[in-house]
Amino acid sequence: MLKTLQIKGFRGIRSLKISDLAPITVFTGENGAGKTTALEAALAICGRENPIWVANLQGHRGFDVVTAKGPNYSGLFYGFSDTGTASIIAKLDDGKTCRVELERAKTGSILVGKEESSSSTDIESRPPELICRAYEGKHCKRISRLTWEFKPPNVASLRAEGGTVEEPYSFLMHPTDRAAGAEEHQRFGQLVLDGHRGSIVEALQLFDERITDVQFLPTSMGNYFVVERDGEIAPLGLLGGGINQLFRFIINVTYARGGFVGIDEVENGFHHSRHRDVFVRLFEVANRNNTQLFMTTHSAEALRALVDAATETNEDDFAVVHLRREKDDATFAKVFRGQDALASLDLGYELR
Repeated sequence: MLKTLQIKGFRGIRSLKISDLAPITVFTGENGAGKTTALEAALAICGRENPIWVANLQGHRGFDVVTAKGPNYSGLFYGFSDTGTASIIAKLDDGKTCRVELERAKTGSILVGKEESSSSTDIESRPPELICRAYEGKHCKRISRLTWEFKPPNVASLRAEGGTVEEPYSFLMHPTDRAAGAEEHQRFGQLVLDGHRGSIVEALQLFDERITDVQFLPTSMGNYFVVERDGEIAPLGLLGGGINQLFRFIINVTYARGGFVGIDEVENGFHHSRHRDVFVRLFEVANRNNTQLFMTTHSAEALRALVDAATETNEDDFAVVHLRREKDDATFAKVFRGQDALASLDLGYELR
């Protein structure tokens, strides 16, 4: 698990150091303070040996990952740039120090001749590659890169060269994500094989006690998650945003056991009256699977419910990190651990 996180030149953060992170950590702060970037930096450390995470982040930010003109890395580096260097450093609970470095040339391009041709008109210009270096301590464990390939008339793709995907897994969930889809289907199938169906059903019963089963149902009209209620089948997608969001949370937090899950705007999709119960259930699943959970929130009601739920499930082993951006664009973090966070809210301090 991550105990500290240091960010340099990544996204909108010029420099930031956060200490005393916890298994359950909530990030607060005004818009643009860097909350989502902190989650992305944690994902970068956890997935540092495969740079494809960069493409996933760009997609979540609303940029087309790759077009005929090449990958869109807008805003990946400090100053809203698509070129430069960035580093993210973390200390783990086992004492190891890990680092990921990103680099993309500021000028120039790669000239590539097309097959079976020496004509100058058949020379195409490719944008510079994104290079990702993964370190453990001072040792560079792996160098990988994202490369771009375009095949006329309209096929463009990214490849992660030299990267690898190993357990533990790490995921980042955004409020713009749609209902459970292909990725959750694969993860759900594995969890069922591993004997987790009962705990998934139990979580869904928080919203509807009549649910006795959940399954993935392929049909000629499409593929759906469905639940069984009172002996009848109902599409999960029609039961409301809250139950669908909880389903995705439980699937991903369980599947990432021993790893990391970040949830941006964790309260999204839930009525405030349900916040505490949802968060208690979520934290219980995270604890059971030893999954580190980072979340962001803008809501005072949600923050209170998060702290109350964490106090119940994690006692003093949770944290609230308040991020603040100054006029000179410097970013600072103030960490409230456990009972200090609860006491601050009780005394009326504004932690958002």
